[in-house]
Amino acid sequence: MNNQNETVGLRVLSVSPSHSESNVNVNSNIDVTFTSDINPSTLAKNIVVFEDYNKVYKNANSLKDYSKYSVVKGSINYSDRVLTYTPEKPFNTDSCYILMLNDKIADITGNQLVQKLISVFYTEKV
Repeated sequence: MNNQNETVGLRVLSVSPSHSESNVNVNSNIDVTFTSDINPSTLAKNIVVFEDYNKVYKNANSLKDYSKYSVVKGSINYSDRVLTYTPEKPFNTDSCYILMLNDKIADITGNQLVQKLISVFYTEKV
C-alpha cells in the first residue's frame, strides 16, 4: 500500500494505448496503471470505453451527449495496480476510441481518483 496517496490523492501513472496514439492494433487491450492498490468494487461502474463512430469527438465536452457514441462492451481484470480492459471483440479498424475513468474510482484506503481521466486512441487503417 502506498500512503503517499493520503496527501496527493489517487492518480493514473500510465495508460496503454497512450493518449492520442495512432495505428493501435485492433486486437489490443487497454491497460491503466494506478499509483495505489484499487478497491475493485469501484471499477465496474466507473470505466467506460466509447467508439466514436460518428467522428464527433473534439474534446471532453464532446462527451456530454453519449448517444453520439457506441459503448464498447468488454471485461475488466485488475491485478497489481493494473486495470486491463478487454473488449468482447476486436476494435474496428480506422476508428477513434475513448477511455473514460470517472473520479469515483478509489484505492483500498478510500482515496478517490484526483480527476476524471479521458484518453483517446486511434486504431490501425487497413
